[in-house]
Amino acid sequence: MMPLSFKSLALGCFLMFSQFFTAIRAQDIVLTDAIATDNTDIQKLSLSDFTKYIKSHDLVLAEFTMPWCPHSKILLPTLMEAATRLKEHDINVIQINCENDTMLCSHLTIEKYPTLKVIKKHRLGNTPEYTGTRTVDAIVQFMLDQTTSAVHKIESDEEMENYLQDVKLPVVVNNGLSELSKVFGETAENLINQFVFVSNPNNHSNEVTLYIPRYNITGNSTSLETAVYDGSVEDLVSNPKKLSSWLSYSILPYFMDGTPETLALYMKSDLPLAYFFYSDRHDFENYRDMFNDLGKTYRGKINFIALNSNIAQNHVKFLDLKQQYPIFVIHDSSTNFRYALPQLPDDEYLELIKRNEMVHVEKDDILKLVEDFANGEATPIMKSEEVPTVQDGLVYKLVSQTHDEIVHNPERDVIVRYYAPWCSHSKRLAKVFEEMAGLFASNEEFKDKIMFADIDSTKNDLINFPVTTYPLVALYPAGSTEPVIFSGIRIAEKILDFIKENGTHHIDGIPLLAEIRDVVKFDENGNVIHPEDTVSGTSSDTSTSTSADASTVAHDEL
Repeated sequence: MMPLSFKSLALGCFLMFSQFFTAIRAQDIVLTDAIATDNTDIQKLSLSDFTKYIKSHDLVLAEFTMPWCPHSKILLPTLMEAATRLKEHDINVIQINCENDTMLCSHLTIEKYPTLKVIKKHRLGNTPEYTGTRTVDAIVQFMLDQTTSAVHKIESDEEMENYLQDVKLPVVVNNGLSELSKVFGETAENLINQFVFVSNPNNHSNEVTLYIPRYNITGNSTSLETAVYDGSVEDLVSNPKKLSSWLSYSILPYFMDGTPETLALYMKSDLPLAYFFYSDRHDFENYRDMFNDLGKTYRGKINFIALNSNIAQNHVKFLDLKQQYPIFVIHDSSTNFRYALPQLPDDEYLELIKRNEMVHVEKDDILKLVEDFANGEATPIMKSEEVPTVQDGLVYKLVSQTHDEIVHNPERDVIVRYYAPWCSHSKRLAKVFEEMAGLFASNEEFKDKIMFADIDSTKNDLINFPVTTYPLVALYPAGSTEPVIFSGIRIAEKILDFIKENGTHHIDGIPLLAEIRDVVKFDENGNVIHPEDTVSGTSSDTSTSTSADASTVAHDEL
């Protein structure tokens, strides 16, 4: 499962999603739960038959749900009708009960209910989520659109000119690059709802061209801006993500006064994002030309956006900055490091306000910081909690100042949970860590050979080990400074197997776990039977390490 990232959280808290549901008609049945009955055209699957089903069907709409979820109950009648209509076109609708198949849903990164995913051509990686209006007509039309080719073929430049006369979405054109066809088609499949992809094989300019419609205040298209990919085609072929990345930032203005919606586009580009937070409109006007020039100069390296303090206060808090406007900061989401101009001490800022004066940011200071960042010479802001005076728990509490000293232990294997307090997955993993630490705390053979620790990554920056996803589990084998990252299902059995395989001491904690847990079973050969090895894909155990607490599971917002 992909853990939650800082960027996901920032988007989730900053954006206000507005999904409207069609009212259920009076004659519709009031459903007691969100699970489809056997007499509908929705096929119910579980871990045991999910993979086989996906391999045998080219196009599937999958609903991931919980029986108790009220939003899933509302959606079900709509989904049943859509399934019946889609069946006529050989498009299948399936349903997975995440209460029964926790591990399957966790592996597919299902974080809210209901989630609708489109699975095409048997590919489970990078499956797009349906986020449109939840009506029968909208769902059916969306799925029918998935059956058409993602790449439109144009035979001539004249036909291309006519095609561009009335476009609504950005148009990406492959002009004669046959070696790019495979990557171009795969990218089109993934971005079909955001771009129009066109192949013009008879144009021999051998380039990728992007046409971007720009609109006036009334919503009418006024012009087509053109961008040409200036990197090597070989790079696109060897690293397909480069094409998606180039498209994501090329459709953006060099600099703009942002909104929650446009901020999401900038953040999704994966480039470092330079923010100019302002409270006075005159500041925006004063700095606009400079930032627009910077956006042109550093296109493809840094994105630039302005945000009014009225809508940006929470985002400023996420970046751990004082609300002293104007503010300039560069956030690199790949490391979660922030690079900002110095802010005033609180007492100096209060004195400034008392004198009815404002903070002034020098343009030269902004230019210098941007240049230093681009050249890899800027120093990030580092934060750390105070060093705890007492360690009174089974899990050792780390902070930035003590992290390296503790984890680089010559005698002990140290396994660390990097967490965020707001993350429900982090909270569940905390209980797993407490349980595992308890196994070894009183064991004379192992207690001095292993340590369990955790660190709040939202309050402690680690320049040598930047954490960008939560939760993250890493093992530092005794005598080594290189962490081994855990990527399995976050239950005690799997983590203990990981420690045994990767630790210096190869400690086997499974027998200790077996002594305190009935859920750990052994086969006739003495091998542990893990929960995912059972037919249902889950254990009947309701312990905190394997089941999700319904009260912490995310929901769609109405």
